[in-house]
Amino acid sequence: QLIRRNKKIIADNLEVLDRFFEKHQDIFNWHKPKAGPIAFPSLADNGDAEAFCDRLVKKAGILLMPGVKYDLAYNKNFRIGFGRQNLPEAVDKLELFLENQM
Repeated sequence: QLIRRNKKIIADNLEVLDRFFEKHQDIFNWHKPKAGPIAFPSLADNGDAEAFCDRLVKKAGILLMPGVKYDLAYNKNFRIGFGRQNLPEAVDKLELFLENQM
């Protein structure tokens, strides 16, 4: 039952992310994961993901991990986990950030 519940959360959240990244394909490149609740999208303009993530946490309270924390080759990517129930609310906050900051 717990596994079924978690799989539903992940599937629902993946749909939220699909819609979000489709809407913002001018800002992000969405690399939909084949499995698991973690993805590594990138900035479409080859921008600095670390600077983007720093602004995001300071201005909107949303924590995304820049890919450079995992490997220097991923400086335009960031890590997003989508296994939590509150992801839709976080995506709404990210929408507001983009409207006000980009």
